[in-house]
Amino acid sequence: MATARPARTPAPAALLRRAALPLLGLALGACAPKTPSGEAPRADGKEFGALNTSARIYWEAVRWADGERAGVFIEDNDQRILFIDWLEEEHKHFRLEDVTVLQVVLGPEWDQPVDGRRREAQVWVRTSGYSMPEQILESERVEQGWYRNDRGWWVDWAPTPPRR
Repeated sequence: MATARPARTPAPAALLRRAALPLLGLALGACAPKTPSGEAPRADGKEFGALNTSARIYWEAVRWADGERAGVFIEDNDQRILFIDWLEEEHKHFRLEDVTVLQVVLGPEWDQPVDGRRREAQVWVRTSGYSMPEQILESERVEQGWYRNDRGWWVDWAPTPPRR
């Protein structure tokens, strides 16, 4: 006579994985752009993820005044050199303490490129930091334009005078 084996209980890690994966999918899906029918188009989900990641890397590099790392998101070489110089000057007078990407909004993808661009997007970021040497804490919400071409996502950056 064969004895019945007791039912095997999954290990706690396996239970957590089973519970966490659907929740992770829901959380990621909530951030992705939606179609009128409510589902996230696959291409837009990838675009959203790529831009969100790029914006986070860019702003963390700006926070730490890493011009070389942030500069990789400036497409034009001449503008990149100006950006790196601007960031160094800005860092002498203002230090970012915290940066949070609040929202990423993708524009429609164009069938034909316009000025080499295939898509534009807006990124909203909350920054807080302090001016030097006064160390006065300032917080602001920044709206930033980004665009995509065949080579990736780029910051739509124009030179501005550094803070004094």
